[in-house]
Amino acid sequence: MKYQVIVIGGGLGGLCSALHLSLKGIKVLLIEKNAYPKHKVCGPCVVFFGGIHGNEPSGVFAIKQVLDGLIGKEKQISGSIIGLAGNLWALERSERFHKQDLNRLWDNERIEKLKAGTFIPENEDEQQ
Repeated sequence: MKYQVIVIGGGLGGLCSALHLSLKGIKVLLIEKNAYPKHKVCGPCVVFFGGIHGNEPSGVFAIKQVLDGLIGKEKQISGSIIGLAGNLWALERSERFHKQDLNRLWDNERIEKLKAGTFIPENEDEQQ
């Protein structure tokens, strides 16, 4: 199965992010290495975004490098760190976007519909 978003870390921030995205119809994979229930004091949540444009994968590589560098340091971190890679379709193909550039997707009409709760995505780009 292919996912649109992969959330690394099932702490409070990761769970909330995964739940919010899945309720919007986005295919989410939540990865947590520890068993539940987790017994940890909650702390701040840091979210990294990368790969919003498929022809710019450096953000995804940077997120992976940061997360890999934190392996073994979990006890020193009181909070959640989430890495999100967007626009997976375009990333897989090294193309900037699928049908519409995400930088130009949000015009005033779509923003107003989003605010009113009446926006319905018509394609994968709008779902992203």
